[in-house]
Amino acid sequence: MKVGNFLLSETGVQTSSLNREKGMKTSLFFLVLFIVQIAFIFQGVDVGDGGSYASFYQQIFDNPESVQFSFMFWLSGVIGGLYLKLFSGLGIWGIRLAGVIVSTCTIILSYNLLFFCLNALIDCYPY
Repeated sequence: MKVGNFLLSETGVQTSSLNREKGMKTSLFFLVLFIVQIAFIFQGVDVGDGGSYASFYQQIFDNPESVQFSFMFWLSGVIGGLYLKLFSGLGIWGIRLAGVIVSTCTIILSYNLLFFCLNALIDCYPY
């Protein structure tokens, strides 16, 4: 039975658009996104403020008074400080690697949460 853009069956909700074999597979797409971000780690170009983050993470436990301007992000500072304590040998490269991992996980989570909405949009605007 078809309800809106979704096909209801005994096995659950099935969608028609995103399951079609057109273009790149989803897992390959996320892998390409990860690799492209990794490639930019080594170029030294920082689109964020990595140095400020790194000093905040470094000083959060040793000298918190010196980084009190960043305390509105205290949870991020504690997590980053723990990460830097665990992987201190990686330095700024490790912080950038953690940023790539977090942004890739955020993209994957957003995709999984919006899967059915994206599918409905694709059904409304066929190509």
